[in-house]
Formats: sequence, C-alpha cells, structure tokens
Amino acid sequence: MSLAGTAQVHGSRATWYRPSGYTRTDDGGRKVTSWTALETDVALRIEPITFELVQKVFGASDLVRDRGYVPGDRGFQPGDALVITAGSRSGRKYRVETPLLYPGNLRTAHAELALVETTETIP
Repeated sequence: MSLAGTAQVHGSRATWYRPSGYTRTDDGGRKVTSWTALETDVALRIEPITFELVQKVFGASDLVRDRGYVPGDRGFQPGDALVITAGSRSGRKYRVETPLLYPGNLRTAHAELALVETTETIP
C-alpha cells in the first residue's frame, strides 16, 4: 500500500499551521503566537520514535517522541504546527522540530517530520 493509502487508512487528519510572526505575552506571562492555517484535512501517520532513532535520522533534540509521515510535496518548516482533527490522536497538537522533505523524484513524494507534542494555544 502506498504512503498516501496507509495515511488514509491507518492515520490521522490534521490542520497545518505556520507561525505568522506575531508573538505577544498574555496576562499570565505566557507567550501567545498568531497562526496562519496553510492546509486543512492533511493526511498523516504518526508513530512513536526512540531517542536513538531520533538522533540517527533527524539529529534533533531529546524532546522529540513521535515521527510523522505526510504524503505529497509540501514545504514543512521547523516551528510549523499540526493540530490533529481526526484519528486516534485527535485533539493533540504538535510542533515540527525537524522536517525531512523527500521530493517527487523518489518513489513517493513525502515529508518525514520529527514532532514535539505541545500544549500551546493553536487555533
């Protein structure tokens, strides 16, 4: 089964956000970021990842606990956010720590994302 098919059958759906560059501090002293929705209903598959594999594949920080696979040729950037809207992780929010983008000249265009779960306020 293709990555797109696997994400469709066994995965989740999400809304993809990018920080719009405006950050303020609320009354409680927390940083609040404004967001721009780039795409809704993004198919993805999220799975746990070990610390050793994080270091080998992404070279990312020790905050990463999950890896996401997103079919298609999208321009994910560090700091982007995914809010899961359907699937087993519905309601969870993730920040992209490290994106690895695989263009269409490979077998299947996709992005592999090192994800950090967050409790930030993301629309």
